[in-house]
Amino acid sequence: MGRTIKIKISKRAQKTVTIVLMQPQQPATTSPPSPTPEYNFIFNDQKPKRGFSLKLPASNNIGKLALLIVSGGAVIGVLIIIASSLFSPKINKAQITDVIARAQEISRVSDLVSQRATDINTQNLASTTSATLTSNEVQLLNYLSSHKTKIPQKDLSLYLNKKTDDEVQSALQNNRLSEYYYSYLKKNMNDYETAIKTAYNTAGGPIIKSDLNGISISATTILSTQQLATAQ
Repeated sequence: MGRTIKIKISKRAQKTVTIVLMQPQQPATTSPPSPTPEYNFIFNDQKPKRGFSLKLPASNNIGKLALLIVSGGAVIGVLIIIASSLFSPKINKAQITDVIARAQEISRVSDLVSQRATDINTQNLASTTSATLTSNEVQLLNYLSSHKTKIPQKDLSLYLNKKTDDEVQSALQNNRLSEYYYSYLKKNMNDYETAIKTAYNTAGGPIIKSDLNGISISATTILSTQQLATAQ
């Protein structure tokens, strides 16, 4: 708004002149346009927040930290060795060796019969028995090897009997090889199965028990064949 000033010109004129003084108009203040959302980061005066930072120890403490880590690792290693020695399964070496030695001899004789028999049923049973017991033998040897246990060859040959070779030859000449083999196999497979059960009962870990259980099943399967069921 302006100011109004009244001035008298003269007494005679009795007139008053009104002068209106106008104040200079202040320029309108305009606010800058608000930035669009995608450009907000340009007008944002706030400094970006810092991310996580790892504060490293002072250089004079790095050596102590490294020594502490190495010492802790050594202690953990010793504890692992002690724990493994305390909780490692018991290896019943003598009983497992007995099973392997019996399997080795039965497999040897079965190979001999399989090569000389003329009866197809005898050949099939002999070859199947040899393959099965050889597989069982390898399985047990691998178990012992994984536990750093070795068996001397003389122990593996505990049941080696060359007299059986002469009996096989005599039965072949008398045309009684099948009858002889069925009788031999029934007796020795029963002894083999008994050895398996003994090893199972003295085993100290679930792995060897599982292995022996599978071996026992294979022995029972052979004993349940018709030829051995009727053998004398």
